[in-house]
Amino acid sequence: MKEFVTNLAVIVLLFMMIFRPPLVPYNLTHLFFVLAVVVLFMNGTPIKKLSKSFSPWYLVIVCFFCIVYFFTYYAIYGGAQLYIKAITEQILFVEVMVICIVVAKLLNRLNWSVEKFVSVIVIVCFVQAAIAIAMLMNQGVKDFFINMWLRNGNFLSGGTDIVEAIAVFRMFGFGISYTSTLAYALGIASCFIVFLVIRSKNYWWLVGIIPLLLAGVINARTSLFIFPLAVLFLMHRKAIRISLSKLRKILLVFVIIVVILSFIIINIDFTNSPTFAWINSAYEMGTKDDFFDSYKSMYFMPDSAIGWLLGTGEEVYGRRDKSTDVGYLVDIFTGGLIFEILWYGCIIAFIYKAFDKKDKRIALVIILALLFLNFKGAVFRSNDLMTIGMLISTFAYYRKIKRKNL
Repeated sequence: MKEFVTNLAVIVLLFMMIFRPPLVPYNLTHLFFVLAVVVLFMNGTPIKKLSKSFSPWYLVIVCFFCIVYFFTYYAIYGGAQLYIKAITEQILFVEVMVICIVVAKLLNRLNWSVEKFVSVIVIVCFVQAAIAIAMLMNQGVKDFFINMWLRNGNFLSGGTDIVEAIAVFRMFGFGISYTSTLAYALGIASCFIVFLVIRSKNYWWLVGIIPLLLAGVINARTSLFIFPLAVLFLMHRKAIRISLSKLRKILLVFVIIVVILSFIIINIDFTNSPTFAWINSAYEMGTKDDFFDSYKSMYFMPDSAIGWLLGTGEEVYGRRDKSTDVGYLVDIFTGGLIFEILWYGCIIAFIYKAFDKKDKRIALVIILALLFLNFKGAVFRSNDLMTIGMLISTFAYYRKIKRKNL
């Protein structure tokens, strides 16, 4: 009973951390950060000694370096409100890293393996997927959660009219990043299932892939594409010999998946669903002759060499005249190639070095997801997907340190 209560408390805590549901009219990350700082000081000086390995505290230091960088550039050139936004993003990332450090240290006391922690993350994403699918199937459920977002989520919104317009065909789930990184988090969770099946040989995990992918694609269509890429990577050089008993288990799981899909399909009116019309529009756009021309219009660079290196301070996401949602370009305009190489490089290096050799595949899947999805949204910042990546990596780091000290 004690273990059940502990696991349930961890699932609730991680859900609140990752998805930051709009229970209050401010970002829950700030509340968790304050609590994390209190826990740090109750347990002694937060940073007694930086280890020789790539500690998560180094990312916090890099964040402060980036803040100084943006302040300096803003002081020299002035007038660029984007730098204030960039500084805010770095502060949020500091908060996320401090939270991840505290949570990872506390959860390592439970003596969980990395595999166990990843499975808990997947369960947390199952809960989010269940909420999203319930909202898809029942308008009353959706109205309940959307009304809560309208009451408490306006600190992120440009106006309730925009939210209500998008909610007609998107915004399924309980978080503050419905249309982007919430879906990406569910997408990477479906990839983790493949890792869990390969590692544990428990084929029942496969049942969860469908709800995770469905809940992801109804919020952000791009989330669907990370799954096949990650599966191919995870199974690379992995010889899978299927015995008759394993084949029976896989067939049983397949039948259960078909039953789940049938139940969902029966309860959804596809012909009159604005959500599935929106998903289908992606295919229709892809068949048009001018699709690649319109896509190429999102690729443009600063006009000067200084702009390339240091950024221009231009906000190029959501502009009417010149707009892109390619994360690489958004960050180049924000801080230039110097910032992008430093920032991306430090995050990728930490994730890769945090894991033991036997768990490197998880690190590489996280890195692959970040690099791929950064083509459709700026994901190298505080968000649902990055929080999952930092949580798992920080947990793996402190577990590795703990095992070395035994």
